[in-house]
Amino acid sequence: MTALGGRVTKAFAATSDGRLWIGTDGAGLAAVDLAATPYQVAAQLDQARGVPSAQVHTLCGAGDVGDEGTRVWAGTHEGLALVRGGRGERVLTTEDGLPSATVWSLCRDPRGRLWVGTTRIKLRNEQGRFFGIIRV
Repeated sequence: MTALGGRVTKAFAATSDGRLWIGTDGAGLAAVDLAATPYQVAAQLDQARGVPSAQVHTLCGAGDVGDEGTRVWAGTHEGLALVRGGRGERVLTTEDGLPSATVWSLCRDPRGRLWVGTTRIKLRNEQGRFFGIIRV
């Protein structure tokens, strides 16, 4: 897919709307429509479209929001972005409580809480608030 610009692929997340989200090292984030033949890039996101960095290290599905679509969290070199459709919906940075701007890992537990691994600490995000868990 030329939309990825030949960049290194760093992360994948499949969502219930039939999209495969691809995080890259330098070309941002792309959503591929897996129902299309051949596959089509449904969205391409970078800093201009609401992702804080073109370096996307990790992805995690954020669930469905009814008619509003499926969301995905993107951990980047400059913060955490909540993405829906073709745009960044919300960006969280050190000003919002992240101890480090670089987000290396993400995971949702069975209770729906988002676990965030940064350079300095592992966090849990519940209802928009961060809770420090383990210092590294």
